[in-house]
Amino acid sequence: MTEFARVSTADILPFPSPPAPRSGDRSAPLTARIVEALTNTRRDGKLQIIWDAKMVGLGVRLTPAGHKAYVVRYRVNGRQRLATLGDVQVHALDDARKAARAILAKADTGVDAQSERERISAAGTLAEGWDRYVADRLSRHSPSTLGYYRDLWRLHIQRRFGSIPIVDISQAQVDQWHLDVTRTRGPYIANRAFEALRAAINWQIRRYRYALPSGFINPCYGVERNKERPRRTILRPADAPALAKAIQAHPDPVARAFFWMCLYTGARRGELLGLTWDRVVLDAKGRRGEITFEMTKNGDPHTVPLSADGVRVLRELPRLGSCNFVFPDRSGRKGRVTVIKAWNQIRKAAGLPELHIHDLRRSVGSWLGASGCTAEMIGELLNHKSNITSKVYVQLGELDVKRSLVEKSARILRAALSQQCKSSGTP
Repeated sequence: MTEFARVSTADILPFPSPPAPRSGDRSAPLTARIVEALTNTRRDGKLQIIWDAKMVGLGVRLTPAGHKAYVVRYRVNGRQRLATLGDVQVHALDDARKAARAILAKADTGVDAQSERERISAAGTLAEGWDRYVADRLSRHSPSTLGYYRDLWRLHIQRRFGSIPIVDISQAQVDQWHLDVTRTRGPYIANRAFEALRAAINWQIRRYRYALPSGFINPCYGVERNKERPRRTILRPADAPALAKAIQAHPDPVARAFFWMCLYTGARRGELLGLTWDRVVLDAKGRRGEITFEMTKNGDPHTVPLSADGVRVLRELPRLGSCNFVFPDRSGRKGRVTVIKAWNQIRKAAGLPELHIHDLRRSVGSWLGASGCTAEMIGELLNHKSNITSKVYVQLGELDVKRSLVEKSARILRAALSQQCKSSGTP
């Protein structure tokens, strides 16, 4: 049966319970043949309902234009209601009787099925629910995190589920979609998209429970995610010269500077892309170089000292017009959104096809760990969530501890380059 539609009762006279026929209405023992032969016999051009003599409340509504639909009328909590069950050309009479019985049974317990459907309709499609999720929840995150989730929605979720009402998404649909994304984009992306979908629906359940049916369960529940092996790829010192050569050979100076800053700071890609010049200090007024990320994954501002190499990269970076972004797009009017294309070219030229941008951040932490730095020190530099002990430890040194780390990281990288690559054009 189709969803129950809300029907105006402006042209239907009030009825008691059990309902009595109104003027112009008739009753008959409905059969499929009788329903097919019914026509509106009223001369005043109004609706006419033929009530079933076998089942109180079930009827066929006839319009002057000849349209016929099954309806059910009932009383719940003292309120008289009329619900449309579906077009007689589409639905069988037996199905209409079953649907009518279900509505009448709910009415006996004080539940208005039509009002329930109206509430469910208020939940809307998944696209509408996603917009609420972004506005209520994701907008609190950093721009890079927000952009990441928007990409998951746009590329992997929207086309399959965007136009479907939240309550009509089934576990089987989610399971098949997850398999499809796994096959086309790989297990990691499929899991991230699945987690984004699950989180968005869970948010509707927590915040908009009133608009969902009683007992509604997230259709993602029970869907098995792909097994993942944690990424452990890092840039080995022996591969650093090849990567440096490829970075320097790339024609885009902004991309070149961006990837050097990834290596010199260990910062997240999205946080670097959002960096503005007013948050950069280059040895000004006696202060050594540092950059501050106002919006981070952890939600708190994070300051990273700059090594001499990092300061030099930023000093040599050309500034386009009045753009305040350190890494502007080619128009010079706003910040760059992605560097994936440039990175794919660089890692291919370097012969490192498995090296991802985030692996550069992991490499910085691994180099420092191998040189004797503690996990707490590295976690503070890279702005990871850390325990109370590490917070107290870092307070003893604050920026001085971080500065020693970035200087050590720069020395490690410089040593690797000088041992195997004597090219004078390599930073």
